[in-house]
Amino acid sequence: MAMFPLARVIVVVPIVFIPLFFELHAFVFVGIWFLINLLQGTVDLLTSSGAGVAWWAHIGGFLAGLVLAPVLKRPERFYRSYYSDEGVLGFDPGGRR
Repeated sequence: MAMFPLARVIVVVPIVFIPLFFELHAFVFVGIWFLINLLQGTVDLLTSSGAGVAWWAHIGGFLAGLVLAPVLKRPERFYRSYYSDEGVLGFDPGGRR
């Protein structure tokens, strides 16, 4: 999300045997994912269910990635040259269409 904030992801929501496909912005998907993990982690702290999932590790990894991604990103001058026929699904190296 930090490196490609306007990227879009395709989400599959299976309803019985019918898959529904949605295209969402990455920041919307990651925001929903973060809130679900935060809610589950809070519920796990307040109850003694102990499902065995490290919700707080997911949240810590998300925050570490959000903070460290811009720091660890290489400057564009160190990228190899980009050729026009290398585009993947119409995206350029900057994540733009």
